[in-house]
Amino acid sequence: NEMQQPGFNHVPEILFAIRNGHIIHFEYRKFKDDAITCYSIEPYSLKAFENRWYLVGLISGKPRLQKFGLDRILCLTNTATRFKKDKTISIKEHFAQMIGVNDMPHHREIVHLAFTPFRAKYIETLPLHWTQKKISNDSNWVIYEYYLIPNFELEQKILGLGVEVKVLKPAKLKSRMLQLLK
Repeated sequence: NEMQQPGFNHVPEILFAIRNGHIIHFEYRKFKDDAITCYSIEPYSLKAFENRWYLVGLISGKPRLQKFGLDRILCLTNTATRFKKDKTISIKEHFAQMIGVNDMPHHREIVHLAFTPFRAKYIETLPLHWTQKKISNDSNWVIYEYYLIPNFELEQKILGLGVEVKVLKPAKLKSRMLQLLK
C-alpha cells in the first residue's frame, strides 16, 4: 500500500508547498552513505517510478531539477518563504526524455537495441520508451530506435533482458554494458 511507504506521510505538506509556492526544508539520507544532509528546495512536482515516489524541484543556485526519494526524507518542514516558479521548466517534458528519474548524462541520444523476435513481441506491446520505433528486422533480431537519455534505469532494463537484447549504439552505452556484464 502506497500510504504505508516510508516518507509518504510528507505528501500532504509537499502538495501544499507545490500549490502555494512555498520552499521546503528537509533532512535526507542517501542510500549510498549514511550521512544526513539538509536541503532547502523549491518544490515543483511529485513523480512516481517503479513504486517509489520522488520530490522534484530546484535548489537555489543549481540550474537542474533535483530528485529526492520520499523514502529517504527523514523530516520535512514547510516554510512560509515563497518562491516564483520558473515558467520555462516543464516537468512533463523533462521526464519524457528518459526512463525513470535519473537525468545523467543530461542529453538525449539515439539508441539502437536489437531484440530476439520473441522478446520483440513483448517490446512491441509494452515499449521501453515513448520514442520507440522499429527500424528493421530479420529472423534473428528486431531492431528498435529510441531517442532518450541513456541513464541508469535504461541500463537496468537492458541488463534485465539478458541475452534477448543487444546494444548496437551508441558505442559508449555498448561498452558500458559490456563492462557491467564482465
